[in-house]
Amino acid sequence: MDGMEPLPDALAARVISALIDAYEAFVSGGNGSSQGASTSSNGSSRGASTSSNDSKSSITSSCLVGHSRGAKLSVLAAAADTRVTALCLIDPVDNTYDAPAG
Repeated sequence: MDGMEPLPDALAARVISALIDAYEAFVSGGNGSSQGASTSSNGSSRGASTSSNDSKSSITSSCLVGHSRGAKLSVLAAAADTRVTALCLIDPVDNTYDAPAG
């Protein structure tokens, strides 16, 4: 990786929650219509359902989809964020430097 270390898992999971926050802020500042979205980060993507209420929208549920390390990060993000109501994990692994030895 050209001397660059990957983000620690806990920080990367917080980034996923921050993406949900950013999407919610984007939708709230928009026209209030319900939308779905997908964003990729470290092999993880997010879909969000929104609820329209007097031209203000908020996220009612999110589905995180991840492959390999992205699947692991999706689980960590879901454990910390109650807005995540579904997971789609494809070949989740724990082979990062944060994994226990053995």
